[in-house]
Amino acid sequence: MQVSHVLAVSGVEAGGVSRLYFGRPRFVEHHHGATLQRNVVHYVTIPEFIFGWPRGTAKAGVMATFHRERSDMHVGILRTDTVRPEWVSTHGEYPDMFERLLSEEATDLRFTTWNVEIGELPLTVEAADAYLITGSKSSVYDDKAWIGALEEFVRALHANRHKLIGICFGHQLVAQALGGTVAKSPKGWGVGINCYEIDRSALDLADGGEVCLIASHQDQVVALPPGARQIARNDHCEFAGMAIGDHILTFQGHPEFTPAYSREIMHFRREMIGESRVVDGLQSLEDRQHEGARVARWMLQFMRRQ
Repeated sequence: MQVSHVLAVSGVEAGGVSRLYFGRPRFVEHHHGATLQRNVVHYVTIPEFIFGWPRGTAKAGVMATFHRERSDMHVGILRTDTVRPEWVSTHGEYPDMFERLLSEEATDLRFTTWNVEIGELPLTVEAADAYLITGSKSSVYDDKAWIGALEEFVRALHANRHKLIGICFGHQLVAQALGGTVAKSPKGWGVGINCYEIDRSALDLADGGEVCLIASHQDQVVALPPGARQIARNDHCEFAGMAIGDHILTFQGHPEFTPAYSREIMHFRREMIGESRVVDGLQSLEDRQHEGARVARWMLQFMRRQ
């Protein structure tokens, strides 16, 4: 059997959350207060590891950390990009944006972030109650090992009917991982606040037939995966949202972005996006209302739904 990817299993980490690492062998350091625990991670191949323990490995210890008596909802954030250093003090990293957005709508949430770009993934699909894949400057069709590993995890979540939210890159990656198609759009960049038609027959928790969200993308889903329902569209982006069963919900727009962050991105990418599109995008921040909080409520309802 040819081995194309290697995964690694680490021991117990701070907060009782375990991780797997994708890539070359290394030491993993865990901080417990003033004490530093330095563990060697153990590597297994993907065929031997279906997002659970490798065969023959004892399940005591780490797995037990998932049996908790809590009433909160544990959201796992799968981070796929890094905010520019000069913007972090003002806007935070992408997980910070999602934590801020969702925590303003609910008080019973706790979060764990896995930095997928550097090779981190949850050890099992049960490591969190629901997962959220962030946006990224990468394209889902880029030949990067971490993208392939994340697609494997998405397929495992889908097979287990585990709750998953995808935003922008996350929306596109879920579509591609499950058999859809993503491509660079000939319509150019979508930026600023875009308004989308919502199909309430496909998304019954929506509270209206239109929603407006900040967008920042050039790639688009151009064909949905089998079994997906189209939930959002506009003239620029035909498949701006989808749902699969009661366990997957994705959006092309960014509920977590703020107008100030959108403005930073448009100014920084002005030449890449094109002057006229940037001018229109900046004007949209004045003319339209970003409805990120509204979509956050849909996301939370979806994650809680049995």
